[in-house]
Amino acid sequence: MRPRLVGLLAASVILATPGMSSAQMTTLEYRALPEGDRTQYVVGVFDGWLHAWDLMIRAGQGTLADETFGKLIECAKPMSRGQVRAIMDKYIQSVPTDLAKGARFDFYAAMSRACRR
Repeated sequence: MRPRLVGLLAASVILATPGMSSAQMTTLEYRALPEGDRTQYVVGVFDGWLHAWDLMIRAGQGTLADETFGKLIECAKPMSRGQVRAIMDKYIQSVPTDLAKGARFDFYAAMSRACRR
């Protein structure tokens, strides 16, 4: 398999294709979770980004990996788990969103917004 195809496949798995049941969680379901479970959810999604970034780097797609995940990973490194969860919580409270879509999309949007600053 070509390296670029492997990199794109890794990104699409994390961003678009539902994997484990928690990755399929909607934003509405996320909002109903207790704080500790919401924290574990965002940590799990973030771990998925780390794995996708690593796979993309190994596949020779460093530029795409850095554009997709690298900036968010670097931005979040100094943050606590609670801070990362708070970014997601604040985002879904302040930005109109489709509550039926996957929460992972809102998490990516929330982190992208927070890390632009």
